[in-house]
Amino acid sequence: MAKVAAMAMEKVDAKDREKIEAVRKVMRKQAPLSPKQAEYCNDACVERFLRAKGDNVKKAAKTLRAVLSWRETIGADHIIADEFSGELSEGMAYVAGHDDENRPVLMFKIKQDDYPKYQPQKSFVRFLVFTLEVAVASMNRFVDQFVLLFDASFFRSASAFLNLLMGTLKIVADYYPGRLHRAFVIDPPSLFSVMWKGVRPFVDLAPATAVSPFTFRKDGQASRVERERESFLPFLRFYRRPYDEITYRAMMRRPLGGLIAIVAEDFRPMSAQQPLRRHAGALHHQHHHHQHQHQHQRI
Repeated sequence: MAKVAAMAMEKVDAKDREKIEAVRKVMRKQAPLSPKQAEYCNDACVERFLRAKGDNVKKAAKTLRAVLSWRETIGADHIIADEFSGELSEGMAYVAGHDDENRPVLMFKIKQDDYPKYQPQKSFVRFLVFTLEVAVASMNRFVDQFVLLFDASFFRSASAFLNLLMGTLKIVADYYPGRLHRAFVIDPPSLFSVMWKGVRPFVDLAPATAVSPFTFRKDGQASRVERERESFLPFLRFYRRPYDEITYRAMMRRPLGGLIAIVAEDFRPMSAQQPLRRHAGALHHQHHHHQHQHQHQRI
């Protein structure tokens, strides 16, 4: 399967090579690319921007140059986990895993009372970009899209959640074009669906990209039409899976993971887990601990 995908990619590269190089040529005329920018503008990246702009070389070059400028302004290449210890501890937004097509699935569980704390708005944008960058870094070479799941049950106000959703989708559409495969809004406040229909035309997403709001009952049944319920079922396991900060941090590649590492309780020194005991008691505990580890390894 991987060999077939590789052959398909080679054919696409050969077919679109001329346009990819044309985009780079237009960009270099505007200003030289730094080594970091040149690395970002690899073939897959330029090809994705071309698709998003209908194979228009000038539009793709203009958009890509704007994205490079934005990434430099926001410091996208220097955002690390240490900046968001509180958000990561609570699991406000994270990569919950990868679907059957190896696309990263991002879970958003931001509460209505927490969202206003992101003032100025730049602090929320930085956290969002960090989460998106973790997702992109986790993709293999044959994957270039992700899936977004929004748990809107933490919001009482439809307009407040709409602000969060629109802000997120605008960042994705403007600076991660072609990356969004599908988005699901789960348990939104009443009136949200009506409001969403009114603003959807103003979100610059690919026509094939669907954003599906629906109510998901505690018994596991969706109240929307059967078609949307079926489309969500492959992602149900990510919605139900408990958040584990250590597992999520382990997914982060350098430098995203930052300088602070969280160590599981099982690996902490015994002196930090329990008071000092008498020598004989400590030896007994160590023997039991090693025996348990040996049994665990055998399992």
